[in-house]
Amino acid sequence: MAGDKYVPYSEKKLALQEERLSIQLSLLPKFASGFFKELSRLENKAPSTLIAYANDLKIFFTWVQGYLHEYSEINLPELPIDVLKVLHVSDIKSFMLDYVPEYSSEVTVTDQNGNESVQEHIRKNTRTSSARKLATLKKFFHYFNNLSPDEEFYITNDPVSSVKQTKDIKKPIKYLDDEKTAVVFNAIETGEGLAGKSKKWNIQTKERDKAIIALFLGTGLRVSELVGINLQDINLDKNSITVFRKERRQDTVYMSSDVSNVLLSYLEVRISKFKPSKDEENALFLSLKHNRISVSAVERTVNKYTQIATGSRGYSCHKLRDTFGTRVYAETGGNAKKVQTAMNHKSASTSLDYYVAAMEGKEKEDTFKNTHIAGISL
Repeated sequence: MAGDKYVPYSEKKLALQEERLSIQLSLLPKFASGFFKELSRLENKAPSTLIAYANDLKIFFTWVQGYLHEYSEINLPELPIDVLKVLHVSDIKSFMLDYVPEYSSEVTVTDQNGNESVQEHIRKNTRTSSARKLATLKKFFHYFNNLSPDEEFYITNDPVSSVKQTKDIKKPIKYLDDEKTAVVFNAIETGEGLAGKSKKWNIQTKERDKAIIALFLGTGLRVSELVGINLQDINLDKNSITVFRKERRQDTVYMSSDVSNVLLSYLEVRISKFKPSKDEENALFLSLKHNRISVSAVERTVNKYTQIATGSRGYSCHKLRDTFGTRVYAETGGNAKKVQTAMNHKSASTSLDYYVAAMEGKEKEDTFKNTHIAGISL
């Protein structure tokens, strides 16, 4: 309604995340609360980051209860700080080597009739996921080790810092070249390569799908940022969009006229084709169920069209972001600082990853064929 106060989607999302975080923290030992307060207030960590830390610690303390039998009958929130004092390096290694790679956990499953049941679910972690859990533990123990000696939860035991964990080998950045990008847009426009329900839905969603992929390729947005865009965030006069980055930061991204025109074409059919519900009337991108499109729906949309162009299901939304980053690097003559700004990276070193991708193909061939090594000719 016109009189209602406009609330950005980012604020609604933040409120939901803070509610979820509160639930997660209630399941952890009470002595952990100071750790999360420091991360939130001093380090300004986003709720989504804190939720990830809380999930990692929940896994750890669940393991502790099974590993240290004297604590197995104590409710997890009531575990004393003593559990951190009795652990040794060998115990942490046992956690990382024997438990983290594959463990079972309880999940609540809802059937078609709405009935809920608790089932055992096997979870597996890659080296990268395992390394993150170890990093969480290191940060956790570091907090208690660095309290003042007269504080209640100060501990001197540090069984974690000497434990090492290698990440998975970093894979090269994958991106769409011009030829594959053209195939993607042709598939959206004509339905070529689609079959069954996907081909049928394409007639209804092609303007939206084209705008989604054009925004990824033209602005380098993250999928969560794209999903969160509201109509009020768009300024077509300036070809700009206000987005909310990680850790609650507001930012402005700019579009080319080509991307802006594609977005305008979608806006012209948005109401007639998607009929937004009252609760989602501000959302830019909508589903056929009349609600704000979800992250998973965007991921399926991107995968559907990029698979036609590449023959692979490995091209996610982030690969379109990588395509943008690689193009910016090439067009700016290898200016990592400009890539950092365009991609909203915290560190320019992250942006340098795009150099390898931008060097592929003809540019790579020309660079090394024309390189002169001093002194090589005798």
